[in-house]
Amino acid sequence: MGTIAVDTWPTGIGALPVWSLYVHPVARRRGLASAALDTVYEACRAEGLHGFRLDAYWTWQSSVRHYLVRGLWVTSWKHALGFARLSYLPPYEVRENRGS
Repeated sequence: MGTIAVDTWPTGIGALPVWSLYVHPVARRRGLASAALDTVYEACRAEGLHGFRLDAYWTWQSSVRHYLVRGLWVTSWKHALGFARLSYLPPYEVRENRGS
């Protein structure tokens, strides 16, 4: 249904880089990407790491929206948007109002 590539060497912030995450269009909107990222986060925590980070291009609006709604923090924005789920960052919530 898709692929995910996770590095085996943590970055300087104690997080594993997620290099790619792809869900086939016929399998989207079923929670597969969220479940995969939750699994990566739990595996990182089990290994004593703070979490993971991943990048997304500005133009990938559905991916950017998904990561923000999932509570990932924006950690960089120079060439692409860098997102992270790290244990030491507080949770937050994004609510989208399409009616206004």
